[in-house]
Amino acid sequence: MNDDDLIEQSPFQALSNSFIESQRSFNTKVTDLRQRLERIADRSKVLSVQLNSDPFRANISSLINIEEESRLILLVAKELEKQREDILTVLEMLNKTKEIKLNK
Repeated sequence: MNDDDLIEQSPFQALSNSFIESQRSFNTKVTDLRQRLERIADRSKVLSVQLNSDPFRANISSLINIEEESRLILLVAKELEKQREDILTVLEMLNKTKEIKLNK
């Protein structure tokens, strides 16, 4: 959605559409982060069990891409954290619109 679309809509419709778009984006990031964490946790658990049972046969090479995967996890986590903070800030601003003030 671009700025021209927002101008053509009523402010409440634009707010509703932005909310839905933000919610979808947020949920996508949550799912992405959760899945990445689960994959790395599963790999770590398998390797831990292998090391415990026979360290000479453990598939240590399964850690080859862990640095890149960890970097991506941090990137998604930072995006999620930023979006979460932005949503809470907007919510606070929206709640302030309900305050009645005669003098500013």
